[in-house]
This record gives sequence, structure tokens and C-alpha cells, in this order.
Amino acid sequence: MTAPGHSPGSSSARRFPNLTAWSLLALLGGFSLGLAGHLSGWAAFQAFGSVAQSIGELWIAALQMVTLPLALMLTLAAIAGNLTVFAVLLVSLRAVGVESNEVTAIEAFAGWSLARALQLIPLTPGGVGPVELGLTAILVGFGGANAEVVAAVLLYRLFTIVPTLLLGLATIGAWRWLGPGKAEEGVAPTAGNPPGG
Repeated sequence: MTAPGHSPGSSSARRFPNLTAWSLLALLGGFSLGLAGHLSGWAAFQAFGSVAQSIGELWIAALQMVTLPLALMLTLAAIAGNLTVFAVLLVSLRAVGVESNEVTAIEAFAGWSLARALQLIPLTPGGVGPVELGLTAILVGFGGANAEVVAAVLLYRLFTIVPTLLLGLATIGAWRWLGPGKAEEGVAPTAGNPPGG
């Protein structure tokens, strides 16, 4: 059995056959040995237990040194990414003429937050449609002019959706053109052997 996306003859399938099965077998075997040693009280297992505890404490210390800063960096990056998307909305509002006396930054943030929650309802891909309607209604409710708010919301969604969409389309094109298996496929099948036949 090969991993998804790998052909049977690929090098990763030859190097790591049934890696998941071996990993689960090793985990089950280690757990069984540890349980047997703990229940029997064998001296060899007790000595191994103290060494394993020291190694475990070392791993925990190493993980704390790596994972805590990593988790902090990932959290800060996620916050910065979300605030950047909000900044695009705020700049769009101000660019089309929605002044801060009509819709404040806090009101815009509240509307943006509710619109982000609307994206979680999977009616359309990326919430296209319901998000715009909801965000427009919220911002108009806060006091923004209809036409200016609609223009700002469409501008905001254009700048936040279209670049991702174009990057995705370019990635799909590159994947189809340069993807895995292209070197292994060679030339097209002969006329005597139609695809699927």
C-alpha cells in the first residue's frame, strides 16, 4: 500500500513501506513492555524506568524550549495576519469616503468580526455573498452611507479574495504542468490502448 499521491514505484514508497503500521506496532510493543515491567516489578525494568524517566524529562525540557516560543510566534503571526485583513477593510472604508464620524474603527472592527463569523457558515466558498451582505448591513447600520459602504466592502473583498484565488489558480496550473508523476508518465498512451480501456 502506498501513501496518497505516490505511485507504487516512487522512492518514498520503497524507503518507508507501511510506516504507519510499523509505528503503531512499535508503540503498542513499547506500551506492553512497560506495562509488563511495571506490573511484575522486575529489577531490569525498574532500572530502565529510571533511565526512561530521565530521558523523558530531557525531552520535556527540550520541547518546552522549542514549542513555547514556536507557539508564541505562531499566535502572534495569526493575530498579525487577522489584523492586517482588518486593516484592509479600514483603509478601504477611508479610501472611498466613509469617515470616522460615520463608522469608527471600533464599529468597523465589530462589523468585520461578525462578518468573519459569517464566513464559518459554509453556504458558499469563502462566504462570497453572505459575508458582503452581512458586513454591508452592519456598517450601514452603524451609520455609513449605503453606496460608500458597498464600494468599501467590495474593494475589501477584492483585495482579500482575488490575490488568494489567483495564487491558487497559478498553483493548480503549476501542479498540473510540473506535478509528481510527470517524469514517470513519459509519452502519451499509444492509439491501441485507449485510456480506461
